[in-house]
Parts: sequence; C-alpha cells; structure tokens
Amino acid sequence: DAPAMPIPLPSVKGSTLQKVIEWLEHYKDKPILEQKEDDWDRDSTKIDQWDREFMAKCSENEIFKVMLAVRYLDVKELLEITDKTIANVLKACKGREGIRAKFGLKKDFTPEEQRQT
Repeated sequence: DAPAMPIPLPSVKGSTLQKVIEWLEHYKDKPILEQKEDDWDRDSTKIDQWDREFMAKCSENEIFKVMLAVRYLDVKELLEITDKTIANVLKACKGREGIRAKFGLKKDFTPEEQRQT
C-alpha cells in the first residue's frame, strides 16, 4: 500500500468537508442514477426525505458553504440538493422584499431610480 497523500482543498473548510463526507458516506452503497445535466429534475419540492433532513440540520450559511464545496468537488447530486434547498428558502421569502429582509440586503435602486422603472 502506498502511503496516504493529503489532497489540498484550499476552497473547502474542514467543517464543510465533513458535511460533504457525511452525505457521501450515506450514499456510498446506494446507486445514484447517472443522469445528463439536462435531465435533472428542476422541481425543488422533489428532495428525498433523508436529504431534506440532512439539509434541515444545516444553517443557511452552511448550506451555501456546502453548495460551493460540492461545486468545487464536482459532486453533482449533492449540488442539486443544495440548489433545490436554497430555491425553497427563496420561495418562502415571497418575493423581492422578503429576500431582502431575509438576507439583510439593501434596496437595489434609489427612490428616484425606482420611479423611473
């Protein structure tokens, strides 16, 4: 056996990587259907119960970090789940004002710019 070599992951923090590993461990012996990128189901309500519970244990900030990590690590299946989870968070905000309030964002336009649009 060759000695284990560390793999540098400068864009992924240890706690985030641990969440990704937990998800991968859960699915390691379960078949994941191979799908082409165009075949992914875009319905954000279609999330497996285990995945829904897994995401519910994460703060929104952690979900965003996992999303960035799996994009970097190319774990498409978990990326789809994080995307759908964030889509559901945004849907629950009920529009622009709700999204601004949820994430503490300022208005995009001044009152004058808003009148012009």
